[in-house]
Amino acid sequence: LMQQELIFVEEAISICNKTEEYEINMPVVELIMSKQGYFRKNDLYIKNNVKLPALIQHLFKYKIDGAIEMTEDNFEKVQVLMENTFARKFENGSRAAIARIRDTENVILVEGNTFMYYDLDTVSQEVISEISDALEQILVEWGSTTARVVFDRYQEIWQRYGITTHYHLYSIIGHYFSEDYNIGRGNTLSIQVTFGAPRDLYTMLKAYLERYGGQASKKQIIEDLGWKGYTLEQIIAKNAEFFTIETNDGLGIKLFSSFGFTKDELNKIQTYLTDYIGDKEYLFPSDLMIDMEFEDELSEILADR
Repeated sequence: LMQQELIFVEEAISICNKTEEYEINMPVVELIMSKQGYFRKNDLYIKNNVKLPALIQHLFKYKIDGAIEMTEDNFEKVQVLMENTFARKFENGSRAAIARIRDTENVILVEGNTFMYYDLDTVSQEVISEISDALEQILVEWGSTTARVVFDRYQEIWQRYGITTHYHLYSIIGHYFSEDYNIGRGNTLSIQVTFGAPRDLYTMLKAYLERYGGQASKKQIIEDLGWKGYTLEQIIAKNAEFFTIETNDGLGIKLFSSFGFTKDELNKIQTYLTDYIGDKEYLFPSDLMIDMEFEDELSEILADR
């Protein structure tokens, strides 16, 4: 008779009366619902085998006003709400509960560890098109990104539609684009292409650095591209195009081309290096740099680089 896991009592009465030729009273409704596998708790009939996501979604839709940060104190309040509403509680602690909340449809992450109900099926086609265009522009160039990058680059657009955080944007992306892209889970907030041949990581890193004026901190690169630290280090080690430098945010990477050497300057450096190395089996870069600084012409070339 009924497929919903949760039914309001008033709705159940209406459904039961529609199935009968005459109006039935409350005790009969209770009997019908019991035979259908429901038990009553306050204004709800709850399926005996109800699944946790249905309870979470109902709680956030009807019992929690707006967004709630899942602190330990608020988790205890949610536990009380669960028990008072459904006669059931989260059984495995706050961390497991947060994981289940995160995976519940239409309960979205709006800030770090902060959730709210949001009917994702009501997102306008205009917003979906804006997101699609933004993802395509970034991923065609990089092949991998994060929700923060997408949000920051087009922030004015998202705020126009009431999308105020990259977490909120990420929830919409996950709902509408999970079949088009590889959407990360948990705290990664990463988005990657899943179609066609894998993009060349060297090309991705080069395009990224060019967008930021030829250099960026390793921390920023790892965060924006969603890479592991060792992935970045492997690319740097295999390509002479990338130089490790000091930045205000720790070690960074700089494109060789961004140093701005002219062809004539490079020829002079090459000539010096050929003579300097000679028959040496090895050399120390620090010694080389010191010696080059004492060469007036080379010192001028290397100044501010």
